[in-house]
Amino acid sequence: MPTATLVNFYRWAIASGLLDTSPADALPTIKPAKPRPQPVAEIIYREALARSNPRSRMMLRLAAECGMRRGEVCQAHTRDVIEDLTGWSIIVHGKGGKQRVVPLPDDLAVELYVYKKSGYFFPGRIDGHLSDRYVGTIVARLLPGKRTMHKLRHKFATDAFAIDSNIVVVQELLGHESPVTTRAYVALPDDALRKTITAMQERRRAS
Repeated sequence: MPTATLVNFYRWAIASGLLDTSPADALPTIKPAKPRPQPVAEIIYREALARSNPRSRMMLRLAAECGMRRGEVCQAHTRDVIEDLTGWSIIVHGKGGKQRVVPLPDDLAVELYVYKKSGYFFPGRIDGHLSDRYVGTIVARLLPGKRTMHKLRHKFATDAFAIDSNIVVVQELLGHESPVTTRAYVALPDDALRKTITAMQERRRAS
């Protein structure tokens, strides 16, 4: 049983007058494990695209290039694709009924338009669209090893963060409540730390 569950139970027991002290107070504090992002490598993503058909290609691209979850991809509808002053975007129907707007790459917007004129992009029997599990299975079959569709979301987060290291932007694009969650999706390049130290050194020399 998780430590947090025990702590909360005994807190309730004390508040209810069933106990005077909590045995859980003696439990050791367990630090959360360090995040281990596992983004799909670019070459593996490109190979998956090469093996895909038009339907699975759209699934791959929405996950890897828009950061959408499988449950969000399966619900994608033509009415969700909107145009604004700077280009095309997609309204993403996220967890808990929350929505967010994610800009679409121009060529992906064209592919979506050509692929499906009206309705759900991936029609099926679950409220008119495919189930999230089936979408995840389709995508996982295109990826080698035990890689899942969710790892494409890690790829998106890592690629987006690499643009200007703005974790808040990545958080908004992924639809996370906290940047702490977002950090668990971002894999830093091997030379990221050294580049920062080198840049700081060069700035000092120039001043």
